[in-house]
Amino acid sequence: MIVLLTMGDFMKKGIFEWAIIIWTILLVLLITGWIMIEFYNWKDTIVAAIIAFVGAIIGGSITLIGVNNTIQSNKELALKNSIPKVLENIEEFRVQLIGSYNKAFEFSNPIEVVRIFEAEIVKRGLFKIAANIDKEIYQELDVFIDDFSDCGKEYESFCSSELFINHHKLWEIDPGSAMEDNEYKNEFKRVKDNFGLSALEVQSKFLERLDIMKNNYLNQL
Repeated sequence: MIVLLTMGDFMKKGIFEWAIIIWTILLVLLITGWIMIEFYNWKDTIVAAIIAFVGAIIGGSITLIGVNNTIQSNKELALKNSIPKVLENIEEFRVQLIGSYNKAFEFSNPIEVVRIFEAEIVKRGLFKIAANIDKEIYQELDVFIDDFSDCGKEYESFCSSELFINHHKLWEIDPGSAMEDNEYKNEFKRVKDNFGLSALEVQSKFLERLDIMKNNYLNQL
């Protein structure tokens, strides 16, 4: 049972392969020594030297295993000690991200929303906070900003449409009639609502991944 547990621990620590190599070398040396003694009548001093060499290899192997276990334990301890700070950064990241989103949506124009949102992310230092969490969330923040910006593509298309252009021409001539242009108002509302829903969905998915990361760290405590 002890042997099996030790082997299992070796495998977890990633040195089981090294143990196989070392003991294979020892086996080859022992067999070679036996052949030399049996068929070539080697002297006792040579046998003693072989035994000493084998002992040195065994001692070195045990030392290697001990050092490796110590290194692994120190890494695990360092990771565990860093988790509270990472969790603090995750919570700060969430607060600042939602704050950026709410600030941006004070504007009705989707293009302005995107611009303000990106500016708030920089202003609130979200990339710096992300870097203090881990590399993955830092890279995902870049993707998230791109996805958020893509939500405004429909509005960009709307701004170049004939309906939009004609409406603004009408506004310059007759503001009263332009304000009563229901076709324009309905289309603008539809595009703006679609943008809001898409942007919210993109942010929600990003926050969900952040929650999963937070739970993974909590499980390691």
